[in-house]
This record gives sequence, structure tokens and C-alpha cells, in this order.
Amino acid sequence: MSKRVDVLVVGGGVVGLAAAVGMASRGFQTAVMDAGSLHVMPEANNMRVYAMNGASQALLTRLGVWPLLKPDIISPYQGMHIWDATNQAKIIFDARDAAKAELGVIVEEAPLRIALLRRLEALGVHLIPNTRVTACVDEAAGMHVTGDGGTSWEAKFLMVADGANS
Repeated sequence: MSKRVDVLVVGGGVVGLAAAVGMASRGFQTAVMDAGSLHVMPEANNMRVYAMNGASQALLTRLGVWPLLKPDIISPYQGMHIWDATNQAKIIFDARDAAKAELGVIVEEAPLRIALLRRLEALGVHLIPNTRVTACVDEAAGMHVTGDGGTSWEAKFLMVADGANS
């Protein structure tokens, strides 16, 4: 027997979790399926960070996630230099060019994912960890998704945010 939700998000990274928070915040019964554990080790040596502009901060504030972040994991930045080592292309961003004190902030990935997962828990979102999608069928009422071990879900809307290696 299949479990039913309005929205099934496949992918438990920052993008998938934020999308799930957004849908659940609007009253949609939401579930998140991920091939990984959906458990974040805050002490893990993960050097991944996100550069967030003001619009991203505002979105996470509206979703109730930004207040869950501790200030010590947020670092403002005033400039950014991006280059491509292959063809020497580059672009430089500077807050002074926009007449601003800062362009945005750098946020560590692990604490951001923890905050997103805490918000999902508060919203009653069903988490489906350690489950890879094995089949996906488009049906008249929505999508029928089967995962590892025969778990089965029906969703009116399927959102796929499982990264580049899906």
C-alpha cells in the first residue's frame, strides 16, 4: 500500500530541504526522500559553505529557518573573485560597486542543513532516509514513486533535487 502526500521531494541537500520547508509552510503535506541518512554530523569535517545574498537570507527568514542559525556560523563578505583555471575567465564582485556594506554572508553547510531539518520536523514533514528511488511512474492522480525495499509513495507533485550525480 502506498503512502500519499501532496509533495514528495527527492533529495535531502540544502536545495531539497529548503523546497520542502517552503511547500510544507504553505500547508502542503510533504515528504523528503534521500539516498543518505538525513542525519547531519555537526562536528564532521565538512568544508562546504554557501554564499548567500540578501534575497536568500530573506527567503530563509520567511521560511523560519534563518532564526535557527547560530550567528557564529555566519560570516559577511564584501567581495568575491571567481575564476576559471581552464580559460582564465574571471569575474569580480565588490560590495562598493553596489554601494553596500556587504554582498551577503557565507554560511556553513552542516549547520544550515541542521536548521532546515529542525524546521521540517516542526512542520511535520515525513523524512524517508536511506532510500533510493527505484521506479517512478506518471499516473493520472500524480506520481507513483517506489524506493528501496519496496516502499511506495504517491504524490500530486514530485520535486527532484537530488544533485548532479542522480
